[in-house]
Amino acid sequence: MSNRSVPGSEDAQLLRDIIDDVSPYTKRTKGREAEILKSIINYTAYTANPQSEIEELLLELKEKIDSNPTILPLTATSNGEYSETGKAYSPVTVAVPVPPLYRNSVSNLPAETASFSDGLDAPLCDLIASVDFVQSGSGQSSPTNIRPISGRTGANIHVADGETPHVVDNVVTVSWKDTAGTVYAGILDTARRILIVTHYLLKINQITSWSYYSSAGYFRTSDFSTSRYDTSVTPLACEAYNPISSMSQSSPDMRIGWAAGSRLGVKDSNYTDVTAWLEAAGEYGVLLKLKKDYQTEYTLAFPQIRSLLGANGISVDCGNITALDYISETEASRSVTRIVPEETEETREEEPTEEETQEEMR
Repeated sequence: MSNRSVPGSEDAQLLRDIIDDVSPYTKRTKGREAEILKSIINYTAYTANPQSEIEELLLELKEKIDSNPTILPLTATSNGEYSETGKAYSPVTVAVPVPPLYRNSVSNLPAETASFSDGLDAPLCDLIASVDFVQSGSGQSSPTNIRPISGRTGANIHVADGETPHVVDNVVTVSWKDTAGTVYAGILDTARRILIVTHYLLKINQITSWSYYSSAGYFRTSDFSTSRYDTSVTPLACEAYNPISSMSQSSPDMRIGWAAGSRLGVKDSNYTDVTAWLEAAGEYGVLLKLKKDYQTEYTLAFPQIRSLLGANGISVDCGNITALDYISETEASRSVTRIVPEETEETREEEPTEEETQEEMR
């Protein structure tokens, strides 16, 4: 329920609508609508000679319903407001019913675009998107096929209608250049207006504990279990090598991954000397996930994101939408799967004959 006050500067249109609704009623009407209208007249003070549009509408309303309102003189106070015999005037509050609203979720996510057809002109309840890195080039990464990794300093969120081409395409720009800088992987939560940085691009030569593990044939670091990196998660990307879930002696060449003992390992058969290898590949980065306690959260400022009335296509240019909730007057359908036993000759019931049906009805 929302409350409206009568009279007031914004209520002229409401009164016009009420008068149009009253037209079919006669003095014999005793319905709830007529009683509400009588209450508006009986408890609203106005002059006998209309001084404003509101008063004219109230008098017109009086003539259309069975009511005998009291005409009370109004006088202007020092601040220009009306009062009744010098007392402060309290307008009547009329409850205006509104349809029920539902919070619905878009399914089939993550996706670059989330669509729904029953939107309202209202703020989105929730929109969460991934912030994804961009890797140039193609093929397998190696010191002879470097694939640079770049991050993002902001995102554009598009709220478009269902037309082709779009008639409406509202864009909300979100920037974190001055707060978080370049982000290679993270989570953008627009409802809470926060950005969470989940990964860090670490250069290979920033690690000083490399050694060559000759019996297994790869380079490895010291134990990373106490570092800020999550050694249970495969490296997300690397500019010079291809990520692998676990590093071992049997791993393919040109791979990078976590080895036993929470050590980062790199297999490159072209090198056995650490110094020579770092000169060739040390400047290139590997994208590692941060442990939760080391993930950084930034508060952002950007305009409210609102859905459109009717069909919506909402997209982001920083990654994928992973969750989207919106307000609608229609409750989302929820299907239920029933397991119905298959009929057999033993369980199938025969349809009653017409004579049996008539006999049962007697």
